[in-house]
Amino acid sequence: MSYTGTRLDQIDLSVWLSVLHLSRRQMLGHELRYKAYGVLKLMKKTDTGKNRKLLHDRLLRLAACTVEVVLGDISYTGSLIKDFYKGENSSEYVVILDARLNALFSKSGFSYIDWSIRSALDGQPLAQWLHGFYSSHAKAYGLKVSTLHQLCGSEAREIWKFTQTLCRAFDALSAAYNKHGKSFEYDIRGDLVHVQRQESQTQCRHLLRVEKTKMMRAVLAGREYRSSR
Repeated sequence: MSYTGTRLDQIDLSVWLSVLHLSRRQMLGHELRYKAYGVLKLMKKTDTGKNRKLLHDRLLRLAACTVEVVLGDISYTGSLIKDFYKGENSSEYVVILDARLNALFSKSGFSYIDWSIRSALDGQPLAQWLHGFYSSHAKAYGLKVSTLHQLCGSEAREIWKFTQTLCRAFDALSAAYNKHGKSFEYDIRGDLVHVQRQESQTQCRHLLRVEKTKMMRAVLAGREYRSSR
């Protein structure tokens, strides 16, 4: 994946995910009409002049960028929002999403995000980033603190300072999971971060398919099979 444009943040992502959610039963490539109130409500924000300006400014940023995403034989190059403008009603937006985005949402091409947990982390960008990052992994593996530092785009110059911020973000994420009846635990040993969380039903089914495939390959090859779960 490559990106050109203004550096986007978690607020931009929340706006884009909200637009995607509101578009889920409509045809991409056509004009999609939304009330500013509806988008802000989905983002758990009040319908004020300040938040309407925030929404408008973020739509501008999403329309001005260019991304290139390659998933195997599937690729997309374009903006995250193809076009948008205000309708005759000043509180209404007309948004157009590129129809080619559909190709990125194949059965195994995306991950579901628990919106209630993400919303509970509003104003905590690193915690929201960690939530999205680990939600995209059916099974979490140990990662170096320096790797997370690089992946999240942290501007912290010293790893020890980032580690402190990382721990606070993990604590907030764990609390949000627990608040919604789900488990999330982390442990930092040395420079490795280990995470255990409750997988979604979709991820559980994916892991089960992977285990079945491994088992069949082992049986066909005459090898002993040991489950990794």
